[in-house]
Amino acid sequence: MKNRKSRIAVITEILNKHVIRSQEDVLKHLQEKGIHVTQATLSRDLKKVRASKTTDGKGLYRYVILEPEQLSEVKGLSDVPVLMASQREKFSNAVLSCAISNNIVVIKTRNGYASGLAYDIDTLQSPHILGTVPGADTVLMVVDDSLKHEQIIELLCSILPDHVIEGLGEEWIGDAKK
Repeated sequence: MKNRKSRIAVITEILNKHVIRSQEDVLKHLQEKGIHVTQATLSRDLKKVRASKTTDGKGLYRYVILEPEQLSEVKGLSDVPVLMASQREKFSNAVLSCAISNNIVVIKTRNGYASGLAYDIDTLQSPHILGTVPGADTVLMVVDDSLKHEQIIELLCSILPDHVIEGLGEEWIGDAKK
C-alpha cells in the first residue's frame, strides 16, 4: 500500500482493536493485511498517529493513541511532564542506551548530545527528577529515591526514544532488578 493516508488509517485501526506491545506486532498485523513497510516508515507513521507506549496496569507496555489533551498524563504518572514529540525525535538517533541503578539513571548519547538532552530534561521541571549532570556523551540523572524501578521506566518512557526503553529489557520491570 503506497498511500500513506490509507496506511495510517489501517495502523490506527490495528492500535484501537488489538493489544500491541511492539512495533514488530504492528508490522505483523500490517503484513497480514498485505501492507509491507520498513521499520523506519512504521516508526514515522506511529509518530504521525500520536502512538505512545504506556503500561497496562500489569507492568507490560502497549501502544495507545493519545489525543493532544492526554499528552500530559502519559505513562501513568499524572504529574510527569512529557518531552514533546519534536524534542524526543531530535534525540532519537542521539541516545544510545540507558542504565538504572537505584535512583541513578545513566543515559549514553552520541558525543556532543548529552548537554542538550540534559537541558531538555531539566526544562520539564518534574518533581521526580532531582537533577541532571551532562558530560560529552553521558547524562547522569538523579530521580526521587521513593520511585520504584517500574516508575522510573515510566518516567523514562516520557523522555527517551522507544528503542532505548526496549533496550532496558524485562529484567527492569517491577520493584527490583531481577
